[in-house]
Amino acid sequence: MFRIIISIFFIAAGTFIFFGETKGMYGEIKIKTEESAVLDNALVVSRQVKSARDNLLAQYNQISQIDIDRLNIMLPAQPESVKIILQIDNMLRRKGMVLKSIDIKNQEKSSEDKVAAVAAGVNSDMFSTLPLTISVSGTYGAFYSFVKDVEQSLRLMDIKKVNFSVSDSDVYNFNIEAAAYWKKSSQ
Repeated sequence: MFRIIISIFFIAAGTFIFFGETKGMYGEIKIKTEESAVLDNALVVSRQVKSARDNLLAQYNQISQIDIDRLNIMLPAQPESVKIILQIDNMLRRKGMVLKSIDIKNQEKSSEDKVAAVAAGVNSDMFSTLPLTISVSGTYGAFYSFVKDVEQSLRLMDIKKVNFSVSDSDVYNFNIEAAAYWKKSSQ
């Protein structure tokens, strides 16, 4: 009988010691398991981000150099006002028109440019406008052809306003308000 009581005592003492010691360790194990789950989730997210980055990089690398050059012509990294003047002058000469003057205004964005950018859903901090006022003279047919050339030109330009005056001959004087665009550097 004494043996049974001692056996029960040792079993009970062993049980209390076991549960007493493992209770503290169980809390630590639970915390470590939760931390492991968080880290596993972060690892999954980082793999997804890496996969998305690799896909975007693959798509970017598929863009040909010709297309990149065309995009840089359409929306250059600088205003390139001299190139715009030369481009407009060449288009006018091909159409038989005379460039009287060209004025490049302050490069600050007007409030209507900002409103138009917001309405179009474009981040206006990524690009800026180069406002132009152009005075030319020529026939209506030549002017119409010039406007078509501006429309089909790679350089992104908007003609915002056209005023014209009639003379006795078939030659008109046109005053054009336009805007060319350029992208701001991402620095």
